[in-house]
Amino acid sequence: MKREQPGSSRVHGGDTSYRRTLRLFSCLEPFYALKKRHDASVVIQSAFRAYLVRSHISKMKQNAVLIQRWFRLRQEYMALKLASVTIQ
Repeated sequence: MKREQPGSSRVHGGDTSYRRTLRLFSCLEPFYALKKRHDASVVIQSAFRAYLVRSHISKMKQNAVLIQRWFRLRQEYMALKLASVTIQ
């Protein structure tokens, strides 16, 4: 594959550091295709938005686990309470 010369006008004024930056950050890889249509700021904003969505989903999953644990503990507590009442 032929390397682009600095100053060529193919991608963003020939700035190949833009491409290198995209390769460095793996979180930007899904947005690598956007490079031909948008500048770096749009690509980074899109990636950051996707990162926020992913982190929000993981937080929601953690909360779901906590809620399930709380219900399980409450159920065990109620069973123990009921058992102690029936024993007396």
